[in-house]
Amino acid sequence: MQRGHRSATAEFSAVLRAIHMVLDPEPCIFVDPVVQPLLKLDRQALATALQGQQATAVRYGDPQYAVRVAASLRMFTVLRSRFTRDAFFESGLEQIVLLGAGLDLSLASETDVPVFAVDHPDTSRWVRGLFADAGLPVDNNLHFVEMDFAERPDLLLPTLAEYGFQPDKPAFFVWLGVQPYLTIEHVLQTARVVGSCPAGTQLATDFLTPDTSWSEIGERVGKLLQDSPHRELEPFKSYSDPAALKKQLLACGFTMARSVEAEEADALYCSERTDGLSYPNCAAMILAEV
Repeated sequence: MQRGHRSATAEFSAVLRAIHMVLDPEPCIFVDPVVQPLLKLDRQALATALQGQQATAVRYGDPQYAVRVAASLRMFTVLRSRFTRDAFFESGLEQIVLLGAGLDLSLASETDVPVFAVDHPDTSRWVRGLFADAGLPVDNNLHFVEMDFAERPDLLLPTLAEYGFQPDKPAFFVWLGVQPYLTIEHVLQTARVVGSCPAGTQLATDFLTPDTSWSEIGERVGKLLQDSPHRELEPFKSYSDPAALKKQLLACGFTMARSVEAEEADALYCSERTDGLSYPNCAAMILAEV
C-alpha cells in the first residue's frame, strides 16, 4: 500500500464475493451480509462487473475459457473466506484479529467475540466512511485498528492491546489477500509476532504460489491477477511454495501448519457443483497453530 491510497484490491475482492452471492447458482459457498449495502451493489451492477471480468479474461487463453477463468477468480476470494470462517468456528477461540481486513468483516456479525480489523489507515478510514455513508451501524464487537503492521510488525500486539485485545489469551488471526503484497521478509516478521502469542493461537492465511506451479485455469487466473491495473499501486512482492512456507511458519513459533491447495479446496467446497466453480492452483491456504 502507498500512503494516500486506500486499497483498490479490497474493493475488488468484495465485489467478487458479492457476485458469487447474487449471480452464482445455489448453494452459496460464502455469504457476506455486509458488502452489498456497503458498496451499494445491486444485481445489475454486479452483472456488469462480471461481464467486464469475463471480457478481460478473454485475453488470457481461448475465449471459451473466459467464463471459467472469471469463476475461478471469484473462488480465489470466496473459498478463502469460507475456509477461514469454518476454521474459526472449529477453533473455539474468543478473539479475532483481521490483518489487512479490507471489507471482509462478516465474522463480526456472526459472533459476539471481539473482532479487531487491522488495516492501513487510508483503507480503514475509507471502510468506516462506507458504513457512515450507507447509514449502517458498526457491530459493537468490531474495532477498527489503524496501522501499517507491515512497516512495524513489532508494534502490532501493543497497538491491539490499546483497543482491548488481550495478549495473554490465544486469538484467531485472519490474514487473507495480503501476503503477495509483502516481501517474504515482512511476511515472516509478522508471522513471528503471531507465533509469539499464547499456545492455541491460530493463523489462517492465503498466498500466491510460484508461477512455475500454475496450470490450465489457474495459470490464466494468475496472469489475470498479475496484470491487474491495481498492480501499479499494489504490486506483488512475493510468492510462496506451500511446503516451504509451512517450514518457515514452524520456525516462527508455530507448532503445526497445514496447507490447503486447489485439489483439497475443491473437494471441500466444490465437489457437488456442476457450474465449473473451482479454486485456482495459482494460490493456496494455510492454517497454522502456536
